Amino acid sequence: MADALDEAESFIHATEICSVPKESKGTETTDHPQRKDKSDKKTSRPNGTWAIEKKGYHTTQSQGLKRGRPYDKERFEYNTDLYTILLDVSDRYEIDRPFPMKSPVETRDNSLYCKFHCDVGHETKDCKSLRRALDGLAAKGFLKSYLSSSAGGSGKKFYKKSKSPSYRRDDNDTDPEIVAVISGGLAAGGPTMRGQKDYASRLGQVMLSGKAPMDHFPKVEICESDRGKIATPHDDPLVIELKVANLKVRRILVDTGSSSDIISTSCLNRLEHDPKTIEKIHYPIIGFGGGIIHPQGIITLPLRVGGRHQSKNLNVRFLIVKDLTAYNIILGRPTLNQAKAVVVTHLMLMKYVCDKGQVGTIHGDQQLARDCYAKPRGLGKN
Repeated sequence: MADALDEAESFIHATEICSVPKESKGTETTDHPQRKDKSDKKTSRPNGTWAIEKKGYHTTQSQGLKRGRPYDKERFEYNTDLYTILLDVSDRYEIDRPFPMKSPVETRDNSLYCKFHCDVGHETKDCKSLRRALDGLAAKGFLKSYLSSSAGGSGKKFYKKSKSPSYRRDDNDTDPEIVAVISGGLAAGGPTMRGQKDYASRLGQVMLSGKAPMDHFPKVEICESDRGKIATPHDDPLVIELKVANLKVRRILVDTGSSSDIISTSCLNRLEHDPKTIEKIHYPIIGFGGGIIHPQGIITLPLRVGGRHQSKNLNVRFLIVKDLTAYNIILGRPTLNQAKAVVVTHLMLMKYVCDKGQVGTIHGDQQLARDCYAKPRGLGKN
């Protein structure tokens, strides 16, 4: 009996000895300061936010945090493409830069460029990071004019009121409905956010100082004697003829609503030019109907307004577009402003400042304007 008790006591003692290292190891795991810090960091890690609003958005201070998901998981449906929204709201809201793309550069499509990432791989309008950023703004109720009015025919709005605090907006600080013109391109600082902000900053300096730089502009008079051979009343556009490169080009639409000077591919192919001078671009322009147009590039061509005795010679940067329907060229604000043009649609004429400082006049072709207008509808002459 005594031998049995001694054997049992020895077994219990051995069991206690074996259990001590396990408890000690567990204690070290719990009390180790470095591991405890890592555990705390893991549990207290905040979610990164994609869009940072001036007021009312949570920001993340750490640079090394993993990508966070949007705090509002609701997916919004927009009535226009993401790139257009980004251009419109970037001056009103601060949108945080996205995390770099994960995929290796060599595996991406170099023909696709994302203005949000400033990198190749996908187009801006298809950027998931940009969608998350805009969804964050929409969740706060700031993008109402860009949201689809119904979801799957239910008639319910895709946006909803957020419980998070937001800043109070002025009555005039609203999201207006979109009235589309040709926008984008090289005007107003170009396609980059930095260029647009610099452009706005120059205007702000003039407004604050009340002084604008001197820009000579001669006296321009328009009277009945300027009237050409036109039938009135009319609603015809101003369509003119100018010398571009080595040829006179007809069917040029003067469009003060266009932010870019545009040339069709078919017209460019007939002009004398060096294809090597065509610059590749990765941003679109917005058409009349709000549709996205991807230019094939930019080319600089010499252009002469007026005849030899009343000439204005310019070097124009044209966006190259595959199809301009009835027109060979659309003359937009960049060139019109450079020529200091005054457009009178009623008289179908354009006044401009010549190279020698005098005022020149060029008349539109009313019959050609009507032919161009009717051609897309299948009513014009072949």
